Amino acid sequence: MGERKINIYDIAKEAQVSPATVSRVIGGKVKVSEEKQKRVQEVIDKYHFKPNALAKGLSGEKTHIIGIIVSDIRNPYYSQLYVECEKAAAEYGYTLLLSDSLGENVREKELLEKLAGQSVDAIIQIGGSIDTCEMEQGYMKRLNHIAKRIPVVTSVRQEALDCYSVSVDEVQSVELATQYLLQQGHRHIVFVGGNDSVLATKVKKERFMEMLKEAEIGKKKKCCVQTNGFTVEEGYEVMSRLLENKKNPTAILAVNDMVAMGIYKAIAQAGLQIPKDIAVASFDNTFISKMANPPLTSVDYHYEKFGQVLIQTAVDAIEGKEQQQHKVIPLELKERQSTKPVEKQKDKQRDKQNKKKQK
Repeated sequence: MGERKINIYDIAKEAQVSPATVSRVIGGKVKVSEEKQKRVQEVIDKYHFKPNALAKGLSGEKTHIIGIIVSDIRNPYYSQLYVECEKAAAEYGYTLLLSDSLGENVREKELLEKLAGQSVDAIIQIGGSIDTCEMEQGYMKRLNHIAKRIPVVTSVRQEALDCYSVSVDEVQSVELATQYLLQQGHRHIVFVGGNDSVLATKVKKERFMEMLKEAEIGKKKKCCVQTNGFTVEEGYEVMSRLLENKKNPTAILAVNDMVAMGIYKAIAQAGLQIPKDIAVASFDNTFISKMANPPLTSVDYHYEKFGQVLIQTAVDAIEGKEQQQHKVIPLELKERQSTKPVEKQKDKQRDKQNKKKQK
């Protein structure tokens, strides 16, 4: 075999034993006959073989690899959170094995099975099937089954899952953004984007409607417009339709920064300005919000802290440490130039117009 790289199967063939026996010798925790152990060790020494993580995993040792499934790495929310997870994992001496489901449920199931069979020390799932209002029973049972063998950490709290979770408070997030717009004097606010089948969106929209009701506004106006997804294109299409009406909202609350960018485009094409004519706020506070023109007001999920707690939870579970099963990340509203108080002069003009109509 010369200087070429060898694996446990090469060693098993030359030592005339099974690959499982080689794994046991490498692990050193399972008894192997002295004769077989000697033959395997001679081949290992001969080629200066160093076992990789998979070989260690087969032997029952920790691989120091954490598998992570994200819903769509192209979305800056997922990419920013993944980067912070990778940084945190490195501090603990762990490597991440990234799997991207690209928003496809079938692919997500396949990735879960692959990770479960690749001897990772833990699995972290961010978004996807776990963030649905009616989680598929088969997927839920499979996650719970895997969690009995290795730690599973999710980015959404689902009571039916016997897993650890690290999540943001969706109710708090929408309260921060909505209260901010209300305090600025906005009374015609429309929530744009997202799908009611997604748990995070549904929770946001329900609390948003409650807050409008508490403020005694929104009874006769359309306050929520959903999309099939969370893309720039969908934000643009929805906002373009909204602007066809004679009465434009004074403020838009976008479901995420990507949808907000579509809203920006539609407003600009209509010859209107942000925030002079329409204020825009959002959720996620990704790098997009800072690059937008004008910079976008957005709810920050503290990605660095989020990533650190996800990894710490996984590592503590791997090491068998006691910890809370559910953890919540604190949120913060980042105020930028896309929002401003409603001008008092405009309020007076609206009052005059309303009085004329009444007469």
